[in-house]
Amino acid sequence: MTAQTAANAGPQRRDRWRQRAVLAACAFALWLPFADKPFHVDDPMFLWTAQQVRVSPVDFYGFDVNWTGTSEPMWRANQNPPGVGYVLAGVAFVLGWSELGLHLGMLVPFAALVLGVYELARALRAPPLLASLLLVAMPGVLASASSIMADVLATALWCWSVVLWLQGIERRSLPRLLGAGLLAGACIATKYVGLGLLPLFVVHGLVAMRRPGAWVATPVVAALLTIGLRQLMVVQYGHDPLLAAGAYATDDASRADGPLLRSFLSLSFLGGACALVLLLGPWLWSRRQIAGWAAVATGLALGLGFGPSFLRTPLPVSPGLRWWLIAHIALFVVAGLQLVWLTARGMLRERSADRLLVGCWIGGILLFASLVNWTTNVRALLPATPAVAIVLAWELRARWPAAWWRIGAWPVAAGVLLSLLVAQGDYASARATRAAAEDLAATAESWRGSSRFLGSWGFQEYMSAHGVRKLDFRHDRLDSGALIIVPKFGSNNVRPPAAATRLLDVRHYPVTALAATHDPSRGASFYCSDFGPLPYALAPPGPDTYLLFELIRPLRLRYRADE
Repeated sequence: MTAQTAANAGPQRRDRWRQRAVLAACAFALWLPFADKPFHVDDPMFLWTAQQVRVSPVDFYGFDVNWTGTSEPMWRANQNPPGVGYVLAGVAFVLGWSELGLHLGMLVPFAALVLGVYELARALRAPPLLASLLLVAMPGVLASASSIMADVLATALWCWSVVLWLQGIERRSLPRLLGAGLLAGACIATKYVGLGLLPLFVVHGLVAMRRPGAWVATPVVAALLTIGLRQLMVVQYGHDPLLAAGAYATDDASRADGPLLRSFLSLSFLGGACALVLLLGPWLWSRRQIAGWAAVATGLALGLGFGPSFLRTPLPVSPGLRWWLIAHIALFVVAGLQLVWLTARGMLRERSADRLLVGCWIGGILLFASLVNWTTNVRALLPATPAVAIVLAWELRARWPAAWWRIGAWPVAAGVLLSLLVAQGDYASARATRAAAEDLAATAESWRGSSRFLGSWGFQEYMSAHGVRKLDFRHDRLDSGALIIVPKFGSNNVRPPAAATRLLDVRHYPVTALAATHDPSRGASFYCSDFGPLPYALAPPGPDTYLLFELIRPLRLRYRADE
């Protein structure tokens, strides 16, 4: 190191620490409005696992849960590994079990993800501050960070595992390679999508290093940790989690739409989650290219609206909203195609091991979301967002080498605003669900006979907290006069038989927002494409609606697990 280089190293190091501090502050400021968000969607599954971990750290799935309509062991109902349960249990030990306390603990993985992208960009020679700001301006990231589910933690672990991997490869550092393997194993123990790291390391290692060497330690350590988790669950519960998760996804895929439509939906969800690419369009494409993409979007919208039956997408919305939502689909799919195109173009333009790593990273996650995961949703695509941020940072620097930081400012600001709108829409949906549970629980308590509810997600947590039992089709035997409360739109939402019930009331609870994340009437379903082809829609959501039924004859059903 020359004297001049040594003199510059100190100020550069201080600049990097200042940038990291600014990024951590940005993450906190964006997250803060949603700190008290009610438990939402699959949050209860991770919450219950954490509560069990506090009781018995080894027997983490040693309890029963009624999630799909009948009581069953948690190891069967939950197709996720238990990793985040241990994190939440540790957070609760310090901050308690409240929504605010648990969300405050999950701020750490969000900040770690933002800082991880900074270090990833440094390792991949992309503008680090720009890449991190691009990440926080992606609508799919902030909305996911406002939950206590495993997705942001798994994505942060994935990102830092790759960071240590790249540093280990560059510096020939065995400790860093072992650290990458440990973090990869932790990622897999948090969410099974982390298994994608194993082939990613093998492919990149063979291309970058040409032959096996110390780098093999990374996938080997991760594989051994995964085998250990599998063996623990086989011994503890007689249950192979990897086979079960694969069978669950395959079985659901066999009942769902074909791979072509699922790939189409994955592009829509990827484009919506990373809609920043649309805002960056004037700085990423020439005028002729922008005109070409506009033509693709227009043709796609017309095909969805007027094309052959296999192209048309019927949306259960009012005629006034239908074309607005078709425009959403067309723009989101084009955004997804643009990301794929930019990634592929970069790989062809610069045939390096790093480009291959990022390309395989994005392509692998897209294939997982399209063909393997049980449904298409933003959660399955979230691990691709760090790599997408790197691709966009590379492209901006390539096109604007002297002014990339100034070019990205306004699109990033617009992306942050969009992210806040989407996150607030999800926040409002969660609040409406909690308000509905409080009101409907009071109705159930004052009912003259027995009462039950159906549906899961956050609604189940709050109804159960108020002492209302969920209907169990295998074990419950209800007499006439019983009250059954059913969400109009919800997961695992089995309706009671029409011949045995009469509708008493329909309750509506307003969702005050400008963006919808879970509203089939808006075509939006951030968490499951079964409810709509969009991750979100920029339209005011409809109300959260619940149906109240009274049994007019005894309910004597027997639940079948294969139904």
